[in-house]
Amino acid sequence: MRFVRSSLLFAALALLLVATRASATPTAAFTHSPAVPNPGQLVTFDAGTSVCDVTPCTYSWDDVASDGPGAPDYPLGSGTPLTFTFRNAGTKYVRLIVTNRSGQSHAVQRDVVVAPAPLWVGDVDTCDASQWADLQDGRTPTLRALFGDTLFRALADNPSVADDTRTNNGCSGWFWVDDTISPTSGPRAEVLTDEHMRDGTEFWYGTSIYVDSDPNATIGFASGTHHTLTQWKGSSSGSPPLELGIGNWGRGNPGNGLVFIVARTDGNIRTAHTLVPLANIYDHWWDLAVRVKFSSDASVGEYEVWLDGRQVVSTRRDRTLVAGRDSYLKQGYYGGGNGNVILIDETRRGTSRWSVDPSLRYP
Repeated sequence: MRFVRSSLLFAALALLLVATRASATPTAAFTHSPAVPNPGQLVTFDAGTSVCDVTPCTYSWDDVASDGPGAPDYPLGSGTPLTFTFRNAGTKYVRLIVTNRSGQSHAVQRDVVVAPAPLWVGDVDTCDASQWADLQDGRTPTLRALFGDTLFRALADNPSVADDTRTNNGCSGWFWVDDTISPTSGPRAEVLTDEHMRDGTEFWYGTSIYVDSDPNATIGFASGTHHTLTQWKGSSSGSPPLELGIGNWGRGNPGNGLVFIVARTDGNIRTAHTLVPLANIYDHWWDLAVRVKFSSDASVGEYEVWLDGRQVVSTRRDRTLVAGRDSYLKQGYYGGGNGNVILIDETRRGTSRWSVDPSLRYP
């Protein structure tokens, strides 16, 4: 009798389980790649993370209110994975509806930002310096004349970072100087653009920077030194109004570490925003996005800084351009002998943070 009762109990539980599964509402979920596509770029939508037990299931996709509030939905297609190409930039409100065999459905919506393509790219994925106008080491002739494009080396040449995600695209800028290279302007290895930003213009800049903790780097970032990695340089000689660098000005100084610097008209530092403490700068790709409104008027010029997807310097007003000059971008390594390798990649200029910020491409 006990066996019969147990059998009946198991049968009842099995029927209950079947009934539960037959009435289980699906759960819709999806991912998309690339994370921030550009207009005309193929986007893949994948509903593989959805749960739908009562098969077969259908997957339908649409752009909700594609032309603004109150506008009709625009169908993108069906099935999973789905590929689609957006023609225009903007935020797309992509909705996935998963429907099971019983007609039960569940929907999920995600914002997909389609960013304008960057205006200029200097990520050296070409594995040469062709995206830059020139190379400079403070001597004449320039590095390009001396060494061609050998300043740029595949990251595989540096095993400590060869497996980092930034290597997926091939190459990064590889910069290294020491005191044996001693031109009159100081040790430097830099690349520069021939784009000149004028007073009143406004752009976003993105870049990724890696500081290698090479155990053979015996010099290091010595106390009392400063090393420039990125300059928004005036079109003639003199200190740049804005720069990104590594500073070690001594104990208690607020500008120790990876810093964003705003200079006075005499070239001395007005403001130093510490982004990363000196002890923490090594062996990590720091993704930066900087907005600059260029003006020699301190009440008009603006800047803001994002680091690894977070705003670390809110919008500030200050002089961002030397009066009567244009601004151009320089990157690399300048100032003070050092044994550490600096890697720079994913450099872009555009009209929005979405089009330049590396953290959005490598979330």
